[in-house]
Amino acid sequence: MTQSNSIVHIILQRALPRLGLITLILTLLMLGGMSYLLYYSFDPVSVVVLAVILAIIAIALSALFSALAAGRLAADTLKQFLVTLEQPDTEQHLPDRQTSGYNARELNRLQAELCLKEAAIDTADNGICIFGILPSGLQILYANASFERLIGLSKRGTLISVDQLFQDTHRDGEVHRRIREAIGCNKSSIEVIERSCGDGLTYHLELALSPVSLGTRSETPYYLAIVKDVTEQVLTSSLLVEAKLKAEESASLKSAFLASMSHEIRTPMNGISGMLDLLKESNPDEQQLKYINIAQNSSAALLTLINDILDFSKIEAGKMSISLIDFNLIDLFEGFIAAMAHQAHQKSLELVLDITAVPPSWVQGDPGRLRQILTNLVGNAIKFTTQGEIVLTASLVLDEAGTNQLRVTVTDTGMGIEPGKQAQLFEPFTQVDGSHARKATGTGLGLAIVKQLCAAMSGSVWVNSTGTGGSTFGFTVELGVSPKSHPSLPALDVQGKEILLLDDNRSSRMVLAKRLEHWGLAVTQCDSVKRGISTLEAFPGRYDVAIVDMIMPDALGATFGKRAHAVVGYAELKMVLMTSISQRGDAQYFADLGFAGYFPKPATTSDIVATLNILIKGGDAFTGAQPLVTQHYLRSLRSEQDFADTYRILLVEDNPVNQLISQKFIERLALLSTLAVNGAVALALLNDPERTFDLVLMDCQMPVMDGFEATRKIRMGAGGERYLNIPIIAMTANAMEGDREQCLAVGMDDYLSKPLSKHLLQITLKNWLGTKDKA
Repeated sequence: MTQSNSIVHIILQRALPRLGLITLILTLLMLGGMSYLLYYSFDPVSVVVLAVILAIIAIALSALFSALAAGRLAADTLKQFLVTLEQPDTEQHLPDRQTSGYNARELNRLQAELCLKEAAIDTADNGICIFGILPSGLQILYANASFERLIGLSKRGTLISVDQLFQDTHRDGEVHRRIREAIGCNKSSIEVIERSCGDGLTYHLELALSPVSLGTRSETPYYLAIVKDVTEQVLTSSLLVEAKLKAEESASLKSAFLASMSHEIRTPMNGISGMLDLLKESNPDEQQLKYINIAQNSSAALLTLINDILDFSKIEAGKMSISLIDFNLIDLFEGFIAAMAHQAHQKSLELVLDITAVPPSWVQGDPGRLRQILTNLVGNAIKFTTQGEIVLTASLVLDEAGTNQLRVTVTDTGMGIEPGKQAQLFEPFTQVDGSHARKATGTGLGLAIVKQLCAAMSGSVWVNSTGTGGSTFGFTVELGVSPKSHPSLPALDVQGKEILLLDDNRSSRMVLAKRLEHWGLAVTQCDSVKRGISTLEAFPGRYDVAIVDMIMPDALGATFGKRAHAVVGYAELKMVLMTSISQRGDAQYFADLGFAGYFPKPATTSDIVATLNILIKGGDAFTGAQPLVTQHYLRSLRSEQDFADTYRILLVEDNPVNQLISQKFIERLALLSTLAVNGAVALALLNDPERTFDLVLMDCQMPVMDGFEATRKIRMGAGGERYLNIPIIAMTANAMEGDREQCLAVGMDDYLSKPLSKHLLQITLKNWLGTKDKA
């Protein structure tokens, strides 16, 4: 500040208050003098008006000078604070009370306010510091106690370097470089730095730097630094990261364990179930067949238990997968109900399938998971129902979003579930009756898995029961629209044909009648043999086919067969018997009674259509059905068209039991197989010019070279150019999430899970070989 500026400053500071007071006094004297003159020279009104104007002018001038003086005081106070910061050793002082002309009370208030603010900042938990940037370094102008404690610097006015102030003792110079860069560019910055205590411990500080603008012409840049101790937060974050890594490692180990357990358990199960299938096809006698059936049921129960435990573990480990496959929904329902019929018939239960509201078309989804849901719900219904019926009803509706909404209900006539226990049914390890005396056994995992599977397919599951008898379990899932989807009706010539339907079970009779009427057949329903005969007598020659249930309340269906041909007009009536008893030797017995066909309940669409076609059209198919049309005869007609040629399969499998079962299954399908014990041997066989193959069945886990590596090499040409695109079907016992995707990723074309099913093997091979033209 120059000398002239100082003189002006002193004059303004000391003269402004006095000038205001002098102006007020002179104005008042002028007012009094003029008032005296005017009083004797002019009228009183003019005197009063002039006096008021002069008073206003005097007050305004006084206020102006006072405001200028107050503004000057504020500027003096700010500059005095800066002088104090820049000269810490100079005694702090406020403007002299006597020389400034200010009231002592106002100055005391300002001083108390400054002391309060400084005390609040000085006692804050966060460290606060103001420093200036000088050519020679950083000059600390102010630092509170917390800053001095956290950073370890306390002397104001000290010149230090950035390294000394914000040095990071346990990291590289990246943080330090960013701090220097922010200060150099006059920018804000937030960093976390590490410092070492005197006792060797490390703590973490969050540093927030912000440039300070004073609004003066000072060329020295100032910075505000706020430091916060975040050691606890950093340590907590580190522990969370460590815990996350450990959890991921644990999940990975659990996943590997599940894959290993799945493989180790399913491999011997494949041997058990496969050998039982082969033994069953070796023409055993009645007693041996009974033993085989018991062993198969026990094997299936054990496999269900294993699958439940593994599936629940997959859900907990987040390894449950949902595939997206094109499949025929009606075929799935009918194949499922046929597989469950034996369990229901063993307990003399009526098992009814109502899929009238399901259009005959393809959908996209996971048929395996859908079948698993159905198995749990229908299996539970059979388990907890001692008499009566179980009705499986399904409907499929295409919503506005273009997604198929599948709704399924399973209704039984069992013991029911108390309302208070229904909410806990879908929790793991929970059963309605958990006592040791309960009749039905299980793990309590089935419904919990159903709930998770429905949720994974954008659906839900529920239960309705009064607790006094009967329950209804229902679920919904979303299914995609398949490009293969095209609504169609069965190829059945029914013009003018009428059916007489006899069945005492109302649910079964109504479902079958709706299905027949949907195809265009005229149906007359009867609930007893007596009414059936009366109907024939009332309408001679009207009916083309009679479909008769075996067990009726007043007489057996066999009785109707004996009497029907004696009715006028029905000597050639073609009759079909529906029965839950499907044993060897029955066919000839029913044929002798006059029946032209029979099949077990519940009847599938394909069986009904095929049977009616054969009976109505006649021809070679009807003539060749000796002694009558049966389910086995229909299957034989279909199997004749399975493969166009005797294809050659390269079987790559290391387990001796699985080798035997797979080779026998392939042999039963009238195909040829060549065995390779690992991937390396398979590559050698493919390169043998004397051999040709149409398809490869590839096990995934094998010594020397596994199936994944072998497939990659085949797709890269290691098996020869002619086999670059040969169909490769994976066979694995893992059945874990990602297995299918991993198989497809390396170049495999399809996937079969162990235990191997002859039926599924046949379907899969037919998909890849059935329409193939032989070269």
